[in-house]
Amino acid sequence: MNRIMKWLGVVGVVVGGALTVRAADIATVPASATVTSFVSISTSVRLVSNGNVDPAGALPFGSVSGGADSWSTHPARFVQFTIQDNSSANGWRLVMYTKNFPDITTYPPTPAQVLATTPTWGWSWGGLKATNNPGAWVPMGWRASTTTVNGSIPFSLGNPGVMANRWTFVVDRAAADNLETGDVEGYDSSYATVAVGNAKKVNVVNSTESGQYDPMEINANEPFRVYLEADCAGAAVATYATTLYFDKTNE
Repeated sequence: MNRIMKWLGVVGVVVGGALTVRAADIATVPASATVTSFVSISTSVRLVSNGNVDPAGALPFGSVSGGADSWSTHPARFVQFTIQDNSSANGWRLVMYTKNFPDITTYPPTPAQVLATTPTWGWSWGGLKATNNPGAWVPMGWRASTTTVNGSIPFSLGNPGVMANRWTFVVDRAAADNLETGDVEGYDSSYATVAVGNAKKVNVVNSTESGQYDPMEINANEPFRVYLEADCAGAAVATYATTLYFDKTNE
């Protein structure tokens, strides 16, 4: 014989000694939370020698001999970032580029717009541009690090064109894919990305010797650093300059 019973406000039916609870009678309890925005971004130019902030906020390569070895020049400074941002569920991305063609305002431009003013540059348009010798240019490379500053760059300089060196060419905002070889060299390629992250973690770009992506993961409240180099070997006599742009965008 079945018996109806009530126990702690739950209605059940006892059948053969077992209590079967009606799913429809189980209570629902709403819960909610409001998470406020937390965006903290710290950027500074620091000295390689001791990690102290350089108030000038610039990356001077100094005076370089025209006979310098290839990819042997670097500023005695680096750019340091600490980024915590919970504004997007999909995280954020930090990209770096130069803007060596101020007359170009629509992206991506047609390659002809750039090639017309860079007959000797090839397809790598990011880097240092001569201010007093039209057409002269010095390519730049970058590499990121999460290691503590100890008085020197934490790795050897090297040609970004050689994967084993693990450096990456600095790309220009106007860069396009190489129509002659089909190589992906444009601004939208991985060349521009320095790090990706979210509210808890940051993955800093780290290229392996085989050219694969092997991110260095750190906590969002920890700093990471970007080092620069330049290839002044065989460069024309000139004063060279550029501005590095770092953009953080939500994914």
